[in-house]
Amino acid sequence: MSNSPDSTIVMLGLTGTGKTNFLVALDVVLDDQDDPEGLFHSELAADRAYLQPLKEQWLRGEELLHTSRLQTPPPHQLLVRHPASGTTAGLHLPDLAGEAFGAHFVTRSFPLDFRDRLQQAGGVLLFLHCNHSADHAILEDPGFIELAPVAPAPPAAPVPEPEWRLEDASRQVKLVDLLQFIADIGPQRKPLNIAVMFSAWELVEKAPHLGPRAATAIPNDPTRFLSINWPLLDQFLRSHPNVFRFRVFGVSARGGGTTEAEITRLTAFDRPSQRIILVDGAHRSNDITRPVRWLLGLLNSGS
Repeated sequence: MSNSPDSTIVMLGLTGTGKTNFLVALDVVLDDQDDPEGLFHSELAADRAYLQPLKEQWLRGEELLHTSRLQTPPPHQLLVRHPASGTTAGLHLPDLAGEAFGAHFVTRSFPLDFRDRLQQAGGVLLFLHCNHSADHAILEDPGFIELAPVAPAPPAAPVPEPEWRLEDASRQVKLVDLLQFIADIGPQRKPLNIAVMFSAWELVEKAPHLGPRAATAIPNDPTRFLSINWPLLDQFLRSHPNVFRFRVFGVSARGGGTTEAEITRLTAFDRPSQRIILVDGAHRSNDITRPVRWLLGLLNSGS
């Protein structure tokens, strides 16, 4: 990677998968990086009208609203430097609403400017939420929430099942279809690097782990979590090594929940970046720039 390149990193993910939280947390870490191997701000981009208010909300521990499909923000540019290699880069990180990716599955189309970004992409951040069901969007139970017992209801008259719609397809199917689309129209240079990002990873770390042979075991390694909980997506990525090269990360860009007690905890850190969690295999840190470094070829193979 040469000095001062413009590198488009495309952010993909269905609704509520943490793309905006990641973007804000990335900006926080670039301001307060303590890993000499990490990325730092080179200088601030000229236009911060979109990011700065979100950053102030994040610092207060407030929950960020997801990006609206009706008011898509402009692509955000982050100017970064990598002191360990002397590399500088301008990262263009378009934050496209998750509904746009769901709509693509139905309409079979994307905006032309998004197609152009894909064709220029140096890498993809693919966001999943660790508490979302991979198999069926409308038959979903939160995986990490204990439901209170409910008294049995009196028998009711049978209600006809609603007609199945294309929008009700499983998340795995939608994402595999999206990756097939990217394979067709994406960059000619292959394989394309994809960082698979499991958001809200703190839920996995807090969940009971009953051992590898237990039927209800929750793997706390992001790569195993993908293979067990999103097998279709995992198999698709593994079966196309000439098209995609992928690595799986667990990330908690907020660092915790949204209760009053959690917000108090999150805002008590002396350095806000310390509340962030990034898991990459056996590596665990607060350096949320690590997936971006991997996409740009700035992460040592042994790291």
